[in-house]
Amino acid sequence: WFQSTDSKSRINFLELLRAGHGDYVVNEQALSYMLALKLPQAPLARLAVLDERCLESRAQWEALLAELGIREKRHVRIATEGALLGSVLEHGVKPDMVVVSDDAGQFNLLLILHALCWVHAERTINKLVGFNDEQREALEQIRTRIWDFYDALKAYKVTPSDKKKAALQVQFDDIFTTQTCFATLNAALLRLHKNKSELLLVLDHPHIPLQNN
Repeated sequence: WFQSTDSKSRINFLELLRAGHGDYVVNEQALSYMLALKLPQAPLARLAVLDERCLESRAQWEALLAELGIREKRHVRIATEGALLGSVLEHGVKPDMVVVSDDAGQFNLLLILHALCWVHAERTINKLVGFNDEQREALEQIRTRIWDFYDALKAYKVTPSDKKKAALQVQFDDIFTTQTCFATLNAALLRLHKNKSELLLVLDHPHIPLQNN
């Protein structure tokens, strides 16, 4: 389904992933999430003793947090995100489900795989403007190599193999560590190279789309 909402927060995203359910679930996955986001030990310990507790509404969840003395804004946010993620997983979403996003932070969830949209990623390069012929030529060459690589990924999705996977990983490194005459382009390439695991998740999961447009 499609809907515009009033918030871009991770809490909002997790609420949507519940697909109509309204509960908050404190289970092992929820507690693992809270621990990974460095919820302090005191509030974490109070939540841990709940033992698979399920709260049926936001009002019940907020009342429980108040009862446990969890009131600091950051702590409430982390605990709420964790309980929402617990609900999402409790209702059948598998941890190996892949979220394909534009790299906005709220979509990068612990315990759920995250891939990046190639169309959004390439915009990092596409928005650059060369200041002379040499820079413009370097930019055009890089963009051509990226879209050729994108076509190779599409072909891989049809007939994946370990040999092709290894070759594409090497090719990715070659493209995104290229040093050109255009310093701004070089910096943009390195930023994308840092997202290698998310951009190449398709090599391990050929079923996922390469872009979300």
